[in-house]
Amino acid sequence: MINTKKTFDKTIQEIAKVVKLINEDGEDVDSKIISDMNDDISNLQATLLDGSNDFVELKNLENYIKDVVGKDYFSDRRCWEYLYDSVYEVFMDIPNEFDESMQTGLGMMQQLPTNSVYDGELDDLYNGENKKMKKLINGLSVDDACDMALESNLDVDDDKKGDENITKINKISDAWETYKKSWKKFNKEYLEKDFFETIAYLKKNGLFNKKANDVIDGWMDDIEQIFYSDTEPNKMGLNFGFSGNDIFESKEKKKMNKRLEEKKIDEEDRVEALAQFLGLDEEEKKDIEADDETLTYDGEEYLVLTDSEADDWFERYQKDLWDDMGIQSFSESFQDWIINNALDKSWFEDAMDESNRFYCEDIADERSGEFDNRLVEECYERGLIDDDDFEEDEDGDVDHEQCKKDNDDLIELMVEDMNNDYDDPVEWYKDNFGEEDLSKVAIEKNLVDLDKVIEEVKSLDGRGATLSTYNGEENSEKVNGEWFYIYRTN
Repeated sequence: MINTKKTFDKTIQEIAKVVKLINEDGEDVDSKIISDMNDDISNLQATLLDGSNDFVELKNLENYIKDVVGKDYFSDRRCWEYLYDSVYEVFMDIPNEFDESMQTGLGMMQQLPTNSVYDGELDDLYNGENKKMKKLINGLSVDDACDMALESNLDVDDDKKGDENITKINKISDAWETYKKSWKKFNKEYLEKDFFETIAYLKKNGLFNKKANDVIDGWMDDIEQIFYSDTEPNKMGLNFGFSGNDIFESKEKKKMNKRLEEKKIDEEDRVEALAQFLGLDEEEKKDIEADDETLTYDGEEYLVLTDSEADDWFERYQKDLWDDMGIQSFSESFQDWIINNALDKSWFEDAMDESNRFYCEDIADERSGEFDNRLVEECYERGLIDDDDFEEDEDGDVDHEQCKKDNDDLIELMVEDMNNDYDDPVEWYKDNFGEEDLSKVAIEKNLVDLDKVIEEVKSLDGRGATLSTYNGEENSEKVNGEWFYIYRTN
């Protein structure tokens, strides 16, 4: 039986060494050293899968990490953020004896933003590359990962163990097929403890290589988002996407049916609208072929839509384009507009508050010449406290080492004041981490307000540029009191 706490502490210490080496000890890091340290940490992490966490809850993890490595270990406070993000992922893999509601994908969304992470591959940490983009190397799927695991299984000498491995690998492959077809069915059939234990078993026994492991991790990230968060599917930053799954498609169908029930558009009205636009007489109008909203005349295809339908088509197209290409589907100037005007600021507000709180807790442990600690000193310098908030010495003078307020109260005062330094939390992030990292985190954490982006595209280009793939023009005709918008598509 392993000593889980001791092994976990050792893992924290080893990851801390890596973070310090890469972020504080110089840029020229020997790749061999990185590789060796990576192997050591991976071995420790694999050992922890057989352990049991009965010694620290997630809410106390940050302080626990500081106690293990020492509060003065890093000179750059951002390193604490990098270390926390890295240890968090190790922590979440350990079987947990505390309240399991803490073990959800929501935890990942509450982490501080970083521009450097540890994900079992220290080259990624060193280069600061996009972790999500590394997940699907060369377009691999879970099927590919299982094929790699089966190949690894050929090296197993024990026939009984080999058969057991094959059974477990096939179970994962079957789960992947079900997952692709139906999230609802997958959740019902496979989200059981033994399913996650199967994943852990295959990883622990080295049946997934690095590339396959990344694919499996990407899939598990998706599962955590889908089944443990309340985010709408089309707003999730999924590695494997959401199209084709009945949970999402059923919502779309319900919305479409609702629209049709609200107002049924007579097909003859669409035909009449196109005939008016083309200037056709009654005899020529008979040659128009209608297939729902798509009408064809003399080999030319047109979309004929009501105003609300045109909005729906336009929005659906823009969302599909975003799913396929993301922010890269727009010009560089419009990408800048998105970053500056269409981000979910609540995430940045939380990030700013956490970062400032982290800083205040840090300086509360640092000595200061005249004051009890640096927290008291900086609160005094900011005018948050004055001489009336200190005790007097024997001579009746103000003793700055005897503050009447405790650190917890001062932290709240200081954090609020630091937060107020910025009217816009996005500007705070940009000033602290740079524009390039702001763009990365906005995309990686799905912080773009896509509805706002779509409205801006519509405002700038109109619907015609999107829906009329022939000439980019929107035309309109009124029939029986209803306006129809006409877009040529070929």
